[in-house]
Amino acid sequence: MADVTDAISTMGFGPAQIYTEILAHGIWLVDGMELTLAAILTLPIRQGLLLSETQTASLASVVWVGLAVGGVLSGRLGDIIGRRWAILLGYLAISGTSLICATAKDYPSLLAFRFSMGVAMSLGMSSSLALVNEMAPVSWRVGLMGMRGVMFSFGNMLASLLVVMDDPTLDDLHWRVILCCAATVPVLFGLLSTAFLQESPIWLAKTGQRNGANAVLGWIARQNGSTHHHQVYETSAAEADDHCEHIPWRYQLSIVFSRHFIYYTFVLSYACFTVNFVEHGSAYAEPRVFGHATHARIEAGWQLLAKYTINVPVRICILLVAVGVSHKHQFIGGSFFGYILGLILFVWTGGMQQRSGLDSFLYFAGQYLPLWGNGFVILSAFHMSVEIYPTIAAATAAGIINAFGRLGSMIAPFVFECLHRWQTFYELMVVFSLMLLFLGSSLPAHIPTAEEGEAALPLTAKKTIMA
Repeated sequence: MADVTDAISTMGFGPAQIYTEILAHGIWLVDGMELTLAAILTLPIRQGLLLSETQTASLASVVWVGLAVGGVLSGRLGDIIGRRWAILLGYLAISGTSLICATAKDYPSLLAFRFSMGVAMSLGMSSSLALVNEMAPVSWRVGLMGMRGVMFSFGNMLASLLVVMDDPTLDDLHWRVILCCAATVPVLFGLLSTAFLQESPIWLAKTGQRNGANAVLGWIARQNGSTHHHQVYETSAAEADDHCEHIPWRYQLSIVFSRHFIYYTFVLSYACFTVNFVEHGSAYAEPRVFGHATHARIEAGWQLLAKYTINVPVRICILLVAVGVSHKHQFIGGSFFGYILGLILFVWTGGMQQRSGLDSFLYFAGQYLPLWGNGFVILSAFHMSVEIYPTIAAATAAGIINAFGRLGSMIAPFVFECLHRWQTFYELMVVFSLMLLFLGSSLPAHIPTAEEGEAALPLTAKKTIMA
């Protein structure tokens, strides 16, 4: 909504956006921690419950099935009950399902519990993206959206730290204890969010809750020390209730898949698919690959901790670079220099029996370059998923795009187990990355804004809004 967006931009960046960033994107820190544990802990779970390769892969994949199912629902949830409540519900559900998973006694129950955890983890994802984007001045949106990746990397690092503290070799992990410890993190974020996280004033204004929007704008002004406090026009409680009718889901879908948006929806969905396949396929493969005789002689747990620790400054550097780089060039750079080059180097040097100093450098470059690819591509894809679509469909669009992306994480463990040869698995990632490079190159130089998207709404959706 133009007037609210202008008001937020006028009040500038300050503590209000910092609080929102930490608490809303905290859902990604929690998810990064839980997803990393879901991949690593399949090793001790397999040994403890005597599982087959297929059952082990299914335990990793079923989390992503839950994420895909919940991802579609989460966008709709955030558009109906609000961004804030969807995030709070996500924190509560993640802590509960993590504890439940720790009590599982057999494969069927753990499979069901992990599916529930995936659904729980997805509840606040789309809404957190929308909330951070809608609470930020326009000039700060790309940077704050990129902090999602930093928070996710902190979650990866926290998970690997829990694992290393238990057993750096990954051979004798106490997975039930680790899951119980991990459950305390979403509880902490949930309590802090209940006290300090505010609702999106844009969402409040769009749903007719003008008084609520004014209250949040006043809070932003106070937190940022701004004397510019623009108000949305006042309405009574009765008038707000009259305007609080929500757009039917079929009309939101008609926007996301309309002629104006369908190509962007396709490209962003495929980008998320590739990122998920590469990032989380690697997370599943690495605890197994790092133990191979031809790889570094460092214990697997320490290799994972080093990688995820390095990923934090990598994501921060990406933020600094991405602010001045177009979405199109982020796709191209991330695909070629991050994925294609990095994965080829890792396959080439990872199979060497003896490595020189240069070979070792290239080996670690191949291991870490995909981190740059993940950062650039997912930053661009996530920002576009909530920036180019109209407000009434932004969370729904982000949910659909994220849900399609989960297919990559879903199938990656099965593909790894079926191929048996780890090099072939990474070569397949290169093929996916080549397609992403082509699609990124086909994007227009100018990416439409939400305001331009509003003007291009399908006629059916316009009639529904006017009604």
